[in-house]
Amino acid sequence: YPLVDPRPFRLTPLEADEFVLAVSARSPFAGRKSIPLSEVAGEPFIMYGAQRVPGLFAIATLRCQQSGFTPRIAQEAAQVQTILSLVQSGLGVALVAGVARKYVPAGVQLLALSDTPAGFELGLALVTPEENASRVAQTFEQHALRG
Repeated sequence: YPLVDPRPFRLTPLEADEFVLAVSARSPFAGRKSIPLSEVAGEPFIMYGAQRVPGLFAIATLRCQQSGFTPRIAQEAAQVQTILSLVQSGLGVALVAGVARKYVPAGVQLLALSDTPAGFELGLALVTPEENASRVAQTFEQHALRG
């Protein structure tokens, strides 16, 4: 979440997260623990693809706009592992969910963002139809909420 599709869904947050900035270990920003996103406004960005991952593309673009700039997109990718590999290659910086800390490859550093607006978060959520959810969807929701 957040959910971009306006259809009538029920959103049940399962896990809250935040964006972090992925930089190459060779970047002048490497070695820092945190950074204001506005400081990398002039850098090329590796972004989630607008067509294949519209929700993450939209929220990452919004986060950049909240820091006063529109990202200059150098490359798009659909998977976080691909994005991190492109960052590792030195093609740019990227906003990725903090959960990426579990998968960060050698040669990439993840920096906390020191200027994240209060209340700004993203995360994993279960999305189900508000009405007429199938029995399978209802059972899945029950199991997901227990775990």
